[in-house]
Amino acid sequence: MLNLSYEYKLKPTDEQISQIEGTLVICRQVWNYALRERKDWINSRKCPINAGSLDGEYIIPADAPYPNYYIQAAGLTIAKKLFPELKTVNAQMLQQVLRKLETAFLDMKRKGSSNRHKLNQKIARLHQRVTDTRKDWQFKLAHEIALDAGMVFVEDIDFRVWAKGMFSKHTLDAGFGQFISILSWVCWKQGVDFEKVNKDYTSQVCPNCDRHTGKKALDNRVHNCPECGYTTHRDVAAAQVIRNRGLSAEGRFVDIKEIAWGGGLTGTLNSLVKSQRDRKKKA
Repeated sequence: MLNLSYEYKLKPTDEQISQIEGTLVICRQVWNYALRERKDWINSRKCPINAGSLDGEYIIPADAPYPNYYIQAAGLTIAKKLFPELKTVNAQMLQQVLRKLETAFLDMKRKGSSNRHKLNQKIARLHQRVTDTRKDWQFKLAHEIALDAGMVFVEDIDFRVWAKGMFSKHTLDAGFGQFISILSWVCWKQGVDFEKVNKDYTSQVCPNCDRHTGKKALDNRVHNCPECGYTTHRDVAAAQVIRNRGLSAEGRFVDIKEIAWGGGLTGTLNSLVKSQRDRKKKA
């Protein structure tokens, strides 16, 4: 069973934009005030006890507690009486601002530097951009495939095994498993039959006569059947085997002349597809 999920883009009115910007201004003021309060408390504990600065000193009682989240959140109630504009913003939102400030201080202490935190955020944004770009392209490709096909068959591959092999990084970067899930969902939504077929020996079986032709070296890019003489690009032959297995599972007649996805691969030309039986018929 598939679950549908939708993404929406909000387009607020001018009035709503004004309200949102007003809320952000108050949240920023609360953040800056709370941040300054914390910094002043920390700096006041750094002053020497036997000398004073000519520029200024922090006059904070020695027994004043550190302004953590709970103390500053309690101070919001008093601040609302002095600054009525704070009442225009939801109380939970202002408390969330203080929570984020608390988290930021803890992160700064653990990482030792705010510069590293900024770098991590920048790297996270770049990774998110790559993820979003890949996902967008996979959705577009899945729709293109679904719109041009009545049935879609793919190999039933456990990509978790691939991720543990020598091409693990490339497998994870390409997101093969995610693409198959997206393709399955798009086909279901478009009313296109989608089926996973047995992955074993798809590159070693002749799609024309079903003979097992043996394992091929990676540099051998041509399928040439010694039984029937059928010749084509090995990737096209594998695609045709996958198609044949899918059609057989659906109970349909298999015709080698039907087009299998992969005919547009670089280096696969129609002139490469030959069959010894066809030559005998022409002769």
